[in-house]
Amino acid sequence: MSIFDILETRRSIRQYQDTPVEPEKLRQILEAMRLCPSARNMQDWKFFAVTDPAVKERIAAATGASPAMIAGAPVVLVAAGNNDRVMNCGHRCCSVDLTIAMTAGVLAATELGLGSCLVGSHDEETVREALGLPEGWHVPLISPLGYPAESPAPRPRKAFDEVAEIR
Repeated sequence: MSIFDILETRRSIRQYQDTPVEPEKLRQILEAMRLCPSARNMQDWKFFAVTDPAVKERIAAATGASPAMIAGAPVVLVAAGNNDRVMNCGHRCCSVDLTIAMTAGVLAATELGLGSCLVGSHDEETVREALGLPEGWHVPLISPLGYPAESPAPRPRKAFDEVAEIR
């Protein structure tokens, strides 16, 4: 599957089969995340594929979107970073770096036949504590991960000319 096929077929999945995700697939997803670029190549991050039901429940309870979606997935994918540096453009390096890594992770998951849904409606402190991370670590995004139990239709996208320009 080409990257363009992956981008066209990826969907936000909110219902998952009760099928465990193979450890080798989790390793491939985490490796895709690890290989991503980071500001100044600092790699101030740690990636988690959470399968422990108790930890997943704690993370789900911290999520405003849909706790059942998080707890019902076989895995919760988490990217955490530990720096507060701000780029010249005003954005925190950590947030940008981890968003890049999570995007690579969910695209790799699609390639491997898995579904995901990027979520940012969680209480960061609760997720950090559930993972045993010290204060100062940031968790901008999490994602449930597993084999889809649904096949949502593509969402409408704006026309190319409405959102892109070649200058």
